[in-house]
Amino acid sequence: MIELFHALENNQTVISLDISSKDRTRINKIEESGIQQLAKLLQKSNFLSFIDLSLLNLGNKGLKKLSEGLIHNSVVLTLIIKNNNLSNNSVDTLFQVVTKSSLEHLDIAFNHFDDSSIIELSK
Repeated sequence: MIELFHALENNQTVISLDISSKDRTRINKIEESGIQQLAKLLQKSNFLSFIDLSLLNLGNKGLKKLSEGLIHNSVVLTLIIKNNNLSNNSVDTLFQVVTKSSLEHLDIAFNHFDDSSIIELSK
């Protein structure tokens, strides 16, 4: 995937990126180096407005790395990170992303958040 992210760095036409896994039988994986490269891409991209990273098992650590690119991006409007093994430990990171980016839609379904974390995030 690193090669894909490198190729998209100078992109001026692709506005949607979907590298999600569609089900548990065909699972895409993104390694730490891939997440770092995606974060760099997001810092530079002026065109990607929709990103679906569902079912990639990002985890809290992966989301933290990804957030480094998201908070410096002004065009991503939709981020779907469903079913990524995220927990209450990610709430602060998500809060930073929501308040410092251009996101209008964030889908975090099927992760491991309790009600109090969701309420905190929605404030």
